[in-house]
Amino acid sequence: MFSAHRLGARVTSYAGHQGTTGDWGLEGDRILRMEYDDWLDNKVVFGDPDNVAKRLIQLKDTLGMDQLVYEINLGNQLSYEQQIYSLRLFNSKVLPHLT
Repeated sequence: MFSAHRLGARVTSYAGHQGTTGDWGLEGDRILRMEYDDWLDNKVVFGDPDNVAKRLIQLKDTLGMDQLVYEINLGNQLSYEQQIYSLRLFNSKVLPHLT
């Protein structure tokens, strides 16, 4: 199962939690309705370190983005070793471009 479904369910579950702001139910529903291609085009950054860094800088400049969520294994397809390799690669090759 595409992990965006888990994300949508988790976001929806925040609706009604004391101290949260915004309409989490509406946001969760929006996430659940998104097509896979929408995620790839608009919500997910992937590729080699140079392309990831360039795209994140573009998002930072365009949207004023100052936070990101790093999901190493979106889709649950990577082994533990691949996840650790990706994390190390991100930390050493991408993050230095974002500071």
